Amino acid sequence: MITLSPLDYTLIAVYIAVMLYLGYRSSKKETTEGFLLADRKLGAFSTAASIISSKTGAGLVLTYVALVYLYGISALLFFAGVVFGYLIFMLFAIHLRKFEEERFYTLSDYFFKKHGKTVGFLSACLILWVMTLNFIAQLIGGSKVLSSLTGFSFLISLIVICVTISIYVVMGGFKAVVKTDIAQFLAIIILAALLGVVMLQGVTFEAM
Repeated sequence: MITLSPLDYTLIAVYIAVMLYLGYRSSKKETTEGFLLADRKLGAFSTAASIISSKTGAGLVLTYVALVYLYGISALLFFAGVVFGYLIFMLFAIHLRKFEEERFYTLSDYFFKKHGKTVGFLSACLILWVMTLNFIAQLIGGSKVLSSLTGFSFLISLIVICVTISIYVVMGGFKAVVKTDIAQFLAIIILAALLGVVMLQGVTFEAM
């Protein structure tokens, strides 16, 4: 198990506090439209940052490590498939903009409107199933990482993560989710840059 210093624990606590603060800030003067869909005013950067950070979670990291271990460089095809999927969905998103006046709240609302109750219900069930499995994977992965870093039990780590997420989502809704995603995206960029510097220094020292 990794032994953390008081500074490490402080940084973890600060990270959680920042997530909760962003949820609190998002809750001020919140409307129903803002709570559910961030007033439908997400820009390109906010959208991209939210997608990247939400997909680059503990579940994906642990899963991808396993894929690299099993298949080596071929595991890169996983991301090729993800990119292809998003490109396809972009075409569908352009089509959805034609129905902007309908003010849909979910993707299933579109299917209910366009293809009837049966298709709408099936799409809702499928989306709920996929998102639930993804959420469970993220919770398991995040709890394992937090448990390994702090020495907390898996159950305690799971409770900490669930309580933190629940608080900022209930307070700020989708706006809070997007803001925390942006903060996490910036953290990913900074940590990736630091990791790159450390790796390059390691290569330099080995060459010497």
